Amino acid sequence: MSRSRSRTPPRGQTFTGSSSKQLPGIVISISGCRDVQTSMDLGRRGGACTKALLQALSESQCWKWSTLLKRTRDILKLDRFDQVPELSSSREIRFDDPFSLESPTPSGRRRALLVGISYRGSPNPRITELDGPATDIANIKPWLHKQGFTETDMKILMDDNVHERPTKEMIVSGMRWLVDGCNSNDSLFFLL
Repeated sequence: MSRSRSRTPPRGQTFTGSSSKQLPGIVISISGCRDVQTSMDLGRRGGACTKALLQALSESQCWKWSTLLKRTRDILKLDRFDQVPELSSSREIRFDDPFSLESPTPSGRRRALLVGISYRGSPNPRITELDGPATDIANIKPWLHKQGFTETDMKILMDDNVHERPTKEMIVSGMRWLVDGCNSNDSLFFLL
């Protein structure tokens, strides 16, 4: 496991200024666990972190980043999971800012790439098939609809013999689709 090293921006340049040159959009990530942990598959109930996050989101429409993350962690603890979801961003985040999927000045354009890898039919006998990824996608879609995403705004890659398979090539192609022609005020969502 490798870790990227953090570099200090050149003198007189802020983190935000430095990162915006490298990555023009604001990227915010909630990962399901710390680097040293593995995700928990709950079978037909989905992944533990996705389930906890969606439960927290269903409890209120007015979350701040800090309280949403804390509530997600609390739900995981109540369910006896030791996962600790992590928040990272390409820009500084004020934890008391409201949680939102939308760009601060939304253009109205939305896209979502949903990838579910269940390892169906894997020839490797050491790999266990998972039900959680398909369940996560089924559970996240209605929430995305409430956020203004339509079916045509979503691309799904899943190894279920219904959708396009989540091969490396298809995931790369899906990520290109996600950002193709996007502007700084578009709202993009990626679930893996």
